[in-house]
This record gives sequence, C-alpha cells and structure tokens, in this order.
Amino acid sequence: MSAHAKAENSGVWLQFYEAAILELDQPVKLGQRIAEAEKAIGERAVTLMREGEENAAEREALVNAMEHLSDLKRVYVRRA
Repeated sequence: MSAHAKAENSGVWLQFYEAAILELDQPVKLGQRIAEAEKAIGERAVTLMREGEENAAEREALVNAMEHLSDLKRVYVRRA
C-alpha cells in the first residue's frame, strides 16, 4: 500500500504537511513534499466527506494546511 493510500487516516495528512513546511532548504524537494501533502490532504478531505464525519476542527485544519502549502509554493518553489 502506498503512502498516499494510507492518507485516509486522520493523522497521516499532518505528517505529509509537516514534512513539506519543514523542507525549506531545497526548493525542488520542497515542491515534491508540497505535492505529497496536497494529495494526502485531499484524500483525507474526501474521506471525511464520504463518511459524513462532523469534525469541524479537522476540516478547518485541512483548509488552513492547504492555504499554507499554497503560500509556500508561491514563495519558495518558484525560486527553484
């Protein structure tokens, strides 16, 4: 099972997100980590919707994480 297949677990997306925001030394690697985090976050969001979970705190965290990743991509990845 790929790492992204496991992203449906609530904590996995956070691991990908943290790896992305902590990877500021290498813009190329940062781009890859951002893509992985975005995919994991998207998979978790789909899971939450399918299961009808009413976890407002996690949904808000997912939205905030995607916004931060977008900012990172705009600022750091374009420098690569």
